[in-house]
Amino acid sequence: MLVHDFQLHVQNDNDIIWKHANDEIYSVATAYKARFLGLTLSPMDFMIWKTWGPPKIKFFA
Repeated sequence: MLVHDFQLHVQNDNDIIWKHANDEIYSVATAYKARFLGLTLSPMDFMIWKTWGPPKIKFFA
């Protein structure tokens, strides 16, 4: 990514904000949630993670 026509001004404060949180503060939780933004869930997720086999089979699923 390239930045063109970017100028810093001495009289302006420079702040780094995290746009994925309401309070604009970075946390591991908000980073984890941001990682999955736009992810669509499939109905197959339930079938894969909620198996109905015996425990010794579910362990290897």
